Amino acid sequence: MKDCIQKIHPLKFGEETCFNGILVIKPLSSGSEIGSCNWSIKSPKKTVAYLSNSIFGSVCAMEFDYVSLFGHDLVVFSDSSYFNCMDYDDECSVSEENEDGMMENLTGTDEIQEEREKMQFISSCIVESVRAGGSVLIPLFRLGIILPLLEHISDSLDSFNIKVPIYIISEKAEEMLSFTNAAPEWLCKNRQEKLFAGEPLFRHVALIKEGKISLHPKIYSGGLLAKWEEPCIVISPHWSLRFGAVVPLLHRWRSDHNSLLILEVFF
Repeated sequence: MKDCIQKIHPLKFGEETCFNGILVIKPLSSGSEIGSCNWSIKSPKKTVAYLSNSIFGSVCAMEFDYVSLFGHDLVVFSDSSYFNCMDYDDECSVSEENEDGMMENLTGTDEIQEEREKMQFISSCIVESVRAGGSVLIPLFRLGIILPLLEHISDSLDSFNIKVPIYIISEKAEEMLSFTNAAPEWLCKNRQEKLFAGEPLFRHVALIKEGKISLHPKIYSGGLLAKWEEPCIVISPHWSLRFGAVVPLLHRWRSDHNSLLILEVFF
């Protein structure tokens, strides 16, 4: 495994590398997650664009770099779920006259606003649950979702003057959260501007210092057992609900009608 890891060649967005002296490969931001990318692959005869799940607006990840995908001979899709929300006619076509207008519509703020509204709705459900004495289980750890969600949850709890602990249970949590402040080039412009202003890129750093969020490697670790309180909010993988800290917590709270389980829908 160590030999395999040593063969990994990290790249930045827009950085080109040559493979086997023939192919020129370049990663491009897809906008769906921090560090997620599409790929431009160029050979002497053909150019190929590999397009993964991409979104035009994100509250934390760098925007979808669609301009660099123009002019490729072939586009390979690995995920077409985002087409479900696109309205188009069977006879629609892209011409030079309507291309600018189409791109202006696609790159608007609707997706960002919709994402924020979803975060606010989830936060309101969490507040309702903990006010009723229930606990909340969030079995996922996609940074692009968790980081802004933590900020919305904290704001909602403060607005109602509710004090409940937030536990993040994962062996990789501390490493991954510290990584987010070391890779600003993967973030959207609003987050990057915070870096130049001397502000933390995400607010989880301050929330951890204030004791509102605590990190623990395992559910039965001594530090967590010593400070465990209910009701509480727990963020812990795995989304399949089949292993990890979520299994005992599901059994613990399954009979409590005031408790809440938040799942991410995969298409």
